[in-house]
Amino acid sequence: MINNLIRMAKGEVRPGRLDRPTAEAARVIYDDVRLSSLQVDGATALAGHAMERLVELDAHRQLLAACELSLHALLGEVQQQAVAQIKKIQRNLFSGWV
Repeated sequence: MINNLIRMAKGEVRPGRLDRPTAEAARVIYDDVRLSSLQVDGATALAGHAMERLVELDAHRQLLAACELSLHALLGEVQQQAVAQIKKIQRNLFSGWV
């Protein structure tokens, strides 16, 4: 029964007259799950990319500042702004979809 319902949701099997409301509801759920799955994949890809870039940015800050504490503090402020912008991008990632 479940496999047949999934096949109806995918459009692989044409539902009978009595099954049409159920098949339509299943199609909506199936599409929602696929979209949510895409959003998860996109969010994790963005997070992974952001983490890699932040590691590179931190290493670059340390290289530039060397042993200068005041320079570490100054460049650290710039780095924190980058982190804030990345968080904003992540927060707004799917705002146009939902």
